[in-house]
Amino acid sequence: MYRVLVLGCLVALFLAGGPAWAESPPSDAAPPAPSGSPAPKNVTTPGGSWAEGAARPGTTLTTSMTADQPIDPDSVLRAAPSGDTVRVLSPWSGSARLRYRLRTTDDPDSNWDTDNDLYAYLRLKYRDENLPGWSGSLHARLTLDLDEFGDVDGFNVFDSIWDTYDNRFNGRVFHAYANYHFCDGCISDVRFGRMWEDVGEYVTFDGVRVESSRFGSKKIGFAALVGIPYYFYDTSRSGNFIAGAQVFGNPWQGAEMGLDWTYFKNGDAVYGDQKNNLFNLTWNQRIGQTTVARVQYQHLDEEARLVRANVDSTLPNSDVVLRGFFYSLLNYQAEMVYDLDAYYWAALALEPYWTANVSASKGIGSCFDVEGGFTIRRLYKDSDIGVYNREFEQYYVAAGSYDWLIRGLSLTLSGEYWNSSDDIWTGTFDIEYRPSRTWKFVLGTDYAAYSYDLYADEERESVYSVFGRIGYRPNPRWYFDLRCRVENDDYGTYTTFDATAQFSF
Repeated sequence: MYRVLVLGCLVALFLAGGPAWAESPPSDAAPPAPSGSPAPKNVTTPGGSWAEGAARPGTTLTTSMTADQPIDPDSVLRAAPSGDTVRVLSPWSGSARLRYRLRTTDDPDSNWDTDNDLYAYLRLKYRDENLPGWSGSLHARLTLDLDEFGDVDGFNVFDSIWDTYDNRFNGRVFHAYANYHFCDGCISDVRFGRMWEDVGEYVTFDGVRVESSRFGSKKIGFAALVGIPYYFYDTSRSGNFIAGAQVFGNPWQGAEMGLDWTYFKNGDAVYGDQKNNLFNLTWNQRIGQTTVARVQYQHLDEEARLVRANVDSTLPNSDVVLRGFFYSLLNYQAEMVYDLDAYYWAALALEPYWTANVSASKGIGSCFDVEGGFTIRRLYKDSDIGVYNREFEQYYVAAGSYDWLIRGLSLTLSGEYWNSSDDIWTGTFDIEYRPSRTWKFVLGTDYAAYSYDLYADEERESVYSVFGRIGYRPNPRWYFDLRCRVENDDYGTYTTFDATAQFSF
């Protein structure tokens, strides 16, 4: 029954796209405002004042555009000399996506398990946040388990966290907030609702964030936030709390610096109440026109936590891009709030280590490029090596061609090798063909060999896969995507099928 329902939904979406594919280009007349729409917002610029969504006297409105012009859902009427053509679009934009996933296996030890799931995603945005007045954003997902729900006894190779809930339906709101942007004054933005924030670590919380305007030649600004942390896989919120303050600016040319202090509290953690104070310092520096460097330092409670640095440089005359990265965990990390380490409860403590990476890519003519890199990870003490604290070296290389044999045809070949207590070799080859802007076809294969050293007795597992993909975009609003992957290893064959339909507005 549920499979029929899913198929019906996909067919309905496909058929609904038919009229959209055949619709004629918009006329030169502006579309009528929808009933019940909010009152226009007044916009003031050096070119004059008018109401958003309405024309200045002597200004022509149009929504016509060519296929080469990108659609900007956040466009609003701009000041223009009399007689100029401007674009006015709805302040609302977003997308709705429906995805069906089927996974099967022929492994008799897994009882030929199958798994059917349906995912629905909604992204909704109201106005650009840099425009005066109100704006907002929403991102949500709904999951439906289409199999025999609640049958979690015994082993199922496709068991997941969704099988532990008390309902076939499971919803997630990733963010949902409203924002008010002030034209002038000491306050720039006030935001409230569920939001995510970069405070050195990405955190999601329900609360309020206030940001000041920038002051002086150094563009100094301040921000503060307060709320309750939100964890997607932890339903208990008793005693949870987050608060923080930020200062940022441009102290000299090409530089952007920021200092964050954030206080976290988990009131119902596995090992009791947890409290942490995190200080995070970032410095982004542009060097000339082709190099960008970033340095980050974190201090947790009374100890240094980590340091991170990376640099990206482009040599345009040689068509070369160089990248470097360094990261070090400076002190032993154990119990912390979920925001800073959601994996401690499973992986336990993390010992100090450092890792570095260098890579380079180069274009060869107009049809070829090649890229290679090296990564190393080392613990500061050999005695700290454990299941989740490994040392390794990783080497990788990739080569690609574009529009070489046939226009729209791309070939990519890549491989990597991980040298550790468990060695891994992988290789991938794929072909992508885009005969037009409407269609995309991908066909590829990959191979991985895992070598395990269990009690000094080597064991190897080989995994072969083939995959394919068809993408169809009849117009800028609709997109359809079909993917299939068949994977064969020493235990059996596993097949994954994905079907997606997306409508953008």
